[in-house]
Amino acid sequence: MGAPAEKDDLTWDEPRKAPEQRPAPPPHAPHYVPPAYRPRSPAQPQGAAGAAPSLQQWQAERGSLPTREQHEAGLRRSLDRESAPEGEQLVYAAPPPARPPPEALPGPSPQALPGPPPQALAGPSPQALAGPPPQALAGPLPPRRKSQVPVIKSVVVILIAVVLLGIFQAHGEMDQFRHFLDRDISKGLPVLRSYPVSAEFKLNRVMSSTCRGTDMTYTVYIGIPKTLPGQQEMVEISPNPTPTTQNSDFWTWSGSATTGEKVSVVIGYQVKATLVQWKLDASKSGTVPQIPSSYSKYLGSEWKFKPGDSTVKKLSNDLAGGIDNVFEKVQRTYDYIRTNFAYQTNSPAEPKDPTQTLADKAGDCDDQSFLLGSLLRAQGIPAWMEMGLLYDQTRRAWGGHAWLRTFIPDRSGGGQEVQIDAVNDQYLFRDPFRLTDYIDDGNGDHLENYYVSWRYTYSGAPPLREDRYDPIFYRPSDAAVEIETTGPGPGAQALGELWKAPGFGGGLAMLAMAASVILVAGRKRPGRAG
Repeated sequence: MGAPAEKDDLTWDEPRKAPEQRPAPPPHAPHYVPPAYRPRSPAQPQGAAGAAPSLQQWQAERGSLPTREQHEAGLRRSLDRESAPEGEQLVYAAPPPARPPPEALPGPSPQALPGPPPQALAGPSPQALAGPPPQALAGPLPPRRKSQVPVIKSVVVILIAVVLLGIFQAHGEMDQFRHFLDRDISKGLPVLRSYPVSAEFKLNRVMSSTCRGTDMTYTVYIGIPKTLPGQQEMVEISPNPTPTTQNSDFWTWSGSATTGEKVSVVIGYQVKATLVQWKLDASKSGTVPQIPSSYSKYLGSEWKFKPGDSTVKKLSNDLAGGIDNVFEKVQRTYDYIRTNFAYQTNSPAEPKDPTQTLADKAGDCDDQSFLLGSLLRAQGIPAWMEMGLLYDQTRRAWGGHAWLRTFIPDRSGGGQEVQIDAVNDQYLFRDPFRLTDYIDDGNGDHLENYYVSWRYTYSGAPPLREDRYDPIFYRPSDAAVEIETTGPGPGAQALGELWKAPGFGGGLAMLAMAASVILVAGRKRPGRAG
């Protein structure tokens, strides 16, 4: 039998009008749709007799449209009719009363709302849209084919990230990017950095060479670190084996080896280092003629120092040619190096000439220090190299390093030897993260011996050389001091330290992989159109 008519449980503030009675649906219709709301024939012109009502009429009478429940009841009646015995008359319940038109609802009528009337809205009326009502679609939607494109894209992105990270690590570009974060992002901004006042550390330097040919002879030159008052105290030094010869600056080991024989030298260092800051300014500085003559050995040409080169001389004159104050000359030259040259880690073992560094606009600690020293010497200011080791707190590792020394005279007489580390933005101060094992004495041969520490003669394949630093401990003091520098801000410095941290490349690749998986898993798949 037909489903009973549903009760309208809506309440109204005003008395409702009597609902208009609609005739019962004919037995051949599975559900009843009033003629006025049936789709208009494409051949029927808009506005002709029997055409679909206007949007205003549809809004006024839409209460008479069948509800979802009524539509389901009509489907049940259709099923009853198909299963009823032949000749039996089915009885249908009267349709539910029509809902009141919008005029009977409280509040302003649609015509009272601001804006154009509904008839003025562009586009076809809802009745003009062909196709059955949504309620007439029965059955589940067909399954949508899953696209493999997002998965393929994610795999490609992950592979590219892993390959790029591998290339960066192999060629040293990761260190260049770290220095970009460290220096170029916040270049020239004054920031405060915290340094321990002092530190004590111990490490071993291990050097070896293996004969791969028929035989070889060798000589090894290693600088002897010394106590520098107020900067570093040598607690213990233990070279092994005992050096063949020794002078005030170098240990020397000499000997020979045959095929497959390995020659090793191990030096132990224990040091107490102290932070030093030179508080100078232009008002206290003297002029070039006030520099003592004892520093003249640091004014001329030397191995990798080229103050007489025409390009170097012209640049030094452009930077500070009209200035007499030594402090201002040094600061202008330092600022030029710091702001115009990129850090380069894949430089050859032997430092570049200053003219090549100028052309490249890039170089490592040695390259930039030799260029800075050449520019200062061209201005009549003594400058010389200081070499040793630098401790990386993030990686807990030691590495070779070089920086510059110069002399700034005092206006009232005397003066001070100061240190400048251009690639680490350290101007007139020395941190406790370093060990000095050689200071340039003005002799170019000695300076070259420091850089070319192993010298061979061999037959057949060249020897296989190894040089590494094994840290034992590093203990910074609890006391710390903040120093204003013109280097990176804390954010850029933190990113730079994170970038060079062990495993950072692999962690970044894993993060990219996890992000790709989440994006693929959470991708919304749009439904099919009706």
